[in-house]
Amino acid sequence: MKAILIAGSVVTAACLSHVAAKDTPKPKIVKISSLDELKVKGKPGLEKEYKYFREPNAVVTKNGTLLVTFGPHHVRGKNDRAHQDMLLKRSSDSGKTWSDVTLIADHGMNSVLPTTLVYDEIKDRVLLVYNIIFNDPDSNEKKPCQQFMIYSDDEGLTWSKPKEILPDLGGICVFGGSNGLQVKHGKNKGQLIIPGGCGSKITWFSSSDHGVTWRTRDIGVKNKGRKEATACETPDGKLHLFHRTNGFGMLHSTSSDGGATWTPQQKSAAEIWASCNNSALTFKHNGTAYLALAGPVGPEHANKIALEEEAASLVRGKEDSKQSARCNGAIFLSSDGGKTFPHKSLLTPGWICGYNGLVHLPDGNLGFIFEGANKNIPWNKIKGKADHNTGAALGIYMAIVHPEWILKNSKN
Repeated sequence: MKAILIAGSVVTAACLSHVAAKDTPKPKIVKISSLDELKVKGKPGLEKEYKYFREPNAVVTKNGTLLVTFGPHHVRGKNDRAHQDMLLKRSSDSGKTWSDVTLIADHGMNSVLPTTLVYDEIKDRVLLVYNIIFNDPDSNEKKPCQQFMIYSDDEGLTWSKPKEILPDLGGICVFGGSNGLQVKHGKNKGQLIIPGGCGSKITWFSSSDHGVTWRTRDIGVKNKGRKEATACETPDGKLHLFHRTNGFGMLHSTSSDGGATWTPQQKSAAEIWASCNNSALTFKHNGTAYLALAGPVGPEHANKIALEEEAASLVRGKEDSKQSARCNGAIFLSSDGGKTFPHKSLLTPGWICGYNGLVHLPDGNLGFIFEGANKNIPWNKIKGKADHNTGAALGIYMAIVHPEWILKNSKN
């Protein structure tokens, strides 16, 4: 069967044809990794005890391999700034089966955080860009952060040694959203881009030489929210930047000149997000280009989009007003470049759902990767002894949904 590359994903011709709603399965959730995987491959004889997982990143290569990285925290880590490693799992069949977990970045008791994946389609190279936060719980010495990069030219089977990048920054850089992007249109075609921030500034991290060197650029937009951001590119060449806020909603700005100038931040039309690092993606389905946003919508706002059979399973706990918002993951679709999002569906009703990533799978489905846990486990049990006010997750999961299900079953 003929394979076609669209928006960085490999899909078969059959996946592009119309799929009747009655033949489209409901969203399902599969486990990628959980705390029962304590023996981590990567060093001979290495066995670490982790207590929770954070911040998944995900990309799909042009050969159809799905790579998911995520950060486990060691039992000795006092918070999310102490002792987070970086693990990887791979799938070559759109998430049906998974490789063993592999340790790809370990800096002792220091923390690999924040991180992002970016896929260079031209070089067929996967890059992981990350901070090292020096926060050894056995030491009171404070050191500046450093930024590193590793890469794989064989779809995650082996990785390069860490290379320091951006040595003059010193402070914590917020990389991502779940993944960066490679520009496909205009004069900057081929450039690698990671949204984020340094200090109080919203920053665009970019590389024009396939990750050999990196530069930062203040995009000149007043920061009304957090530095955590996700980005995508629509077929007209316009870049879209979505920033996390301190409350509900995401802030949206666009660039029509390859990132040189940006429109002022406006509240996104999909404005019911919890305060969380969420995901953006562009893809085509049945000839129509869609911009997708995904993330947790919280207990109250989930009612606005829940189908009748989903309503009873929603997470409704309010023991922690901030954390009860990180639940009930949902996806919104726009066919007008983010002006409106008329199609919306719950993906994880009844699940605690935090940081996340969004990919277009080789079989035509969408994959929503998230840190999470079943709603029957309250946040204070998940956090355990961690001094971490944004919660944590007992596993990394993926909700799988076909675009046709969203289009035909959304509650408008």
